[in-house]
Amino acid sequence: MNLLEKKLITKYLDIFRNVPQDDSFIFIFSSTPEIINCKFGVCFKGKFQLYGSKELIRLSNILGLGDKNEYGFGMTSRDLYFFKKKISSQVI
Repeated sequence: MNLLEKKLITKYLDIFRNVPQDDSFIFIFSSTPEIINCKFGVCFKGKFQLYGSKELIRLSNILGLGDKNEYGFGMTSRDLYFFKKKISSQVI
């Protein structure tokens, strides 16, 4: 189990109080990431792909990957944040 997967499962446990049925999670950079030295340590910026549990991928898109999410680290593309997209006013 990789570090990002462990941290994501910990977040899942904190929220849902149980482990996900499918705990598979694979993170792969699509190209060489940009390495940035920042106040909190080393950060990586680049395009990546996620594979595995739909629950964990969705959670990573909402909460972010890795550490320091409260400071904006670990964020993915704004296009993946479903709650930032305009929601239709149509009632179902």
